Amino acid sequence: MSAQPLILSSRRTILIAILARYEEFLQNYQPDRDSIEVETRMAKFDQICKDWGSLQQQLEDSATTAEEMTHNAALREDFERRLIRVQSALKAKYREIPRSEVSQQGAGRNPLQGIKLPTIALPEFDGDYMQWLTFRDTFECLIHDNVDLPPIQKFHYLRAALKGEAAQVIEAITISASSYELAWKTLAERYSNEYLLKKRHLQAMFGITPAKRESATTLHQLVDEFERHKKTLNHLGEKTDGWSSILEHLLCTKLPSNTLRDWEEFASTNDNPSYDSLIAFLHRRMRVLETLLVNKPEPSPIETPIPPRRTIFPRTASFATTDRDVNKCPLCNMPHTPPKQTDFTEKLGLSKTTALRRFELLERRLERN
Repeated sequence: MSAQPLILSSRRTILIAILARYEEFLQNYQPDRDSIEVETRMAKFDQICKDWGSLQQQLEDSATTAEEMTHNAALREDFERRLIRVQSALKAKYREIPRSEVSQQGAGRNPLQGIKLPTIALPEFDGDYMQWLTFRDTFECLIHDNVDLPPIQKFHYLRAALKGEAAQVIEAITISASSYELAWKTLAERYSNEYLLKKRHLQAMFGITPAKRESATTLHQLVDEFERHKKTLNHLGEKTDGWSSILEHLLCTKLPSNTLRDWEEFASTNDNPSYDSLIAFLHRRMRVLETLLVNKPEPSPIETPIPPRRTIFPRTASFATTDRDVNKCPLCNMPHTPPKQTDFTEKLGLSKTTALRRFELLERRLERN
């Protein structure tokens, strides 16, 4: 026997000894004392089974004589029988442990035990192909792959998460435990259309609105949306790593004019400008813009000077008067109240203007005479 089979054989002997210790543990098992070890032993026992299968297969492949083949076959049969017996016994012991003790065992290993984490909201899906991958991955993690939830409860969660067009896809399926898998499969077949998903993300990528003004916010939004579609296409199987020139050109058509001018100036100094170098350039640009925004002093509010108030006094005139000056008529200079407009019209049949003109003419004639 060569050196390699000897090493494999010695490793197999070690595994057989470990299996014997597991059997001794089960034989002398006392719930009050040993229940805390069951879960840990179960986790380690799975690795023992994998290691045994790998070693045994290599030894069987390297056997050259009929005696070695017979020996390996007998060992496999005996070891597999003992493995199954020990694994079944460990699972039975684990089921016998009260749930409160299992929670306490987990509390010793989980640093988040005792911390109230925020509730994760159930995702909603209304039939938008662009949101299908996010909904599918989240729902599978929270609900579909949760072994503690019965199928009928999963079906109710699924019905609550679907809206609009997506809800109509499984509307005709009766709610029951046996129908959940059918409902999920029907929904997945409807929206897991990779060809259509790729076209939708490509269409959205080409349809991104070009940025008009350069700012850290607009560049962040543009790069984030562009990268999201690129990564989704890569997740769907498209080799976007080979699209460097196409992506670089497409993203350039969405940049503000001054950003594009600076990029072209930078790219002219680079032998082979690529999409990754454009993304790195934009990230540097955004950091600069954010730094400038922080360092820019905030403009102080301009105070409009308030003109001094001028105290306006009502105009008054003081006249030294005598009794004869009181109520003197300006027309005839006689001591009586000046006639009103209505008095001229009623008594003379003339307007005030016409009457004044005639009085002036009369006064001139009197002066000449």
